[in-house]
Amino acid sequence: MYLADSYCSEFTTSNHNYSHTYIEFDNPRTVSGIREGQLLAYGSGPIILQSLDNNGNQHSTNNVWYVPFITESSISLNATIAAD
Repeated sequence: MYLADSYCSEFTTSNHNYSHTYIEFDNPRTVSGIREGQLLAYGSGPIILQSLDNNGNQHSTNNVWYVPFITESSISLNATIAAD
């Protein structure tokens, strides 16, 4: 399950296996808006999300960052707005 988050700077997940083609970063990148401070992301990749409504719609995003030790995956509302 992914939560919509207006503070997180990137789409995030704690499980890189959700991505079809996970690619590790050359150097860790800073993610802000998670907890009270910053955490490091170690790679990224695309994922497909399926809605929980009766329609079963699917949505994809290409840049979900792998951040170990987070308890919930996040959909960054800021990154969604910036992409439009």
